[in-house]
Amino acid sequence: MVEKNLKNNTGFFGKTKSKIAGFFKRKNSNSEVNIESKPIIVIEKEIKKHQENIALKKDIKTKYEIRKQILKLLLKKKAILSENSYIKKAYGFLNNYSEDNIYEAINYIKNLPLDRLSSKYNNELYRFQALLYELVEEFSESSKSYKDALKAINDEETLQEFKSFMERYQELLKWQKDIDEKIILDQLYNVHNTTPIEKLPKSVAMLENLALYYARSPKSRPIGKRYFKEVLKIYKKLYEYDPKKYSCDYVRVLLEGVERFMLTTLLLKEAQKILADPQSCIEQRVYLSQKLKDLRDKSFVKKSKIFKGSF
Repeated sequence: MVEKNLKNNTGFFGKTKSKIAGFFKRKNSNSEVNIESKPIIVIEKEIKKHQENIALKKDIKTKYEIRKQILKLLLKKKAILSENSYIKKAYGFLNNYSEDNIYEAINYIKNLPLDRLSSKYNNELYRFQALLYELVEEFSESSKSYKDALKAINDEETLQEFKSFMERYQELLKWQKDIDEKIILDQLYNVHNTTPIEKLPKSVAMLENLALYYARSPKSRPIGKRYFKEVLKIYKKLYEYDPKKYSCDYVRVLLEGVERFMLTTLLLKEAQKILADPQSCIEQRVYLSQKLKDLRDKSFVKKSKIFKGSF
């Protein structure tokens, strides 16, 4: 009888112990879910708040700033949710979201051995890269990144993100009301994609003059910067088409982008690579080499993370 009671008690305590263990396991599991999901919930609430706020604002500069905050939050959300270690490392470059740091993250992704990574990793990296390009307003590169992501995995999630990007881009176009602030984003997006190669020198000369005109005033300087980024893309295309003819022009605008518009110091690395070829830019080699050396000695270049180890 005593033995029977002991057996029953053992069974009772065993069941009770099992229930208690199960309770704490569920509790810990729920806690882990809450810990992991809470930042995402906060981010999504912030994004929604910014989206509602942007519709109420009239000032275009304020709209641009809010738009940037949304993109930063989207990048943060991806970094938290992703199990891709490359995404997390790329996000680690964005400690203060300076243009230099954004390009450093882009450069890091571009130099990954993507051909050796899984389709899933490639898809995630291209989508992350697309947001980085959008943050620095390189819309054609952003669009290309989404298309590369779709080549890796053509799924609903990627298509939806591409659609959201295009909607944000179209929204930017609608903001351009005042002719003095007009950025002509649609022209910038299409000029080097649709203009015949033989007409590009004329187009780029016009854009460069506009960029330098707007750069004269602090108020219009951001517009000039956007134009000059397009200048860089067009000269790169011309250089790739005819390196001998356009190497000096391309190096010149690469250096000017850093000197006048404080663009990423990756441009200096590219200029140095071209000048390292003895057959490139023979006519202005001495002048441009000296200008590159002078820029490398500037304090703002020396402080750049990209600069360290780049030369």
